[in-house]
Amino acid sequence: MGKGEEKGTLGAGEHQERERAIYTFRKNSRESVCASLSRFRGRDYVDLRVFVESTSGDLVPTGKGLTLPREQVAELAAAVAALRSACKG
Repeated sequence: MGKGEEKGTLGAGEHQERERAIYTFRKNSRESVCASLSRFRGRDYVDLRVFVESTSGDLVPTGKGLTLPREQVAELAAAVAALRSACKG
């Protein structure tokens, strides 16, 4: 999935209005982590999700991840900053 690429549907027949990848990095040789913005049922979300590479080379989402309302992105950033500080000390 490239920068700005959008996806359309979720499992179990639920429809996601849009999803846009913002940042992706390699977790290991088989997995990547993707940070994205999405809209579902009229609400905006941030999503951090683990993706695996399919046999065709496409990145496919797994159930491993975190989805939060967009209003909580500052709290997520604060948690990441706290983790960075803890790793230095």
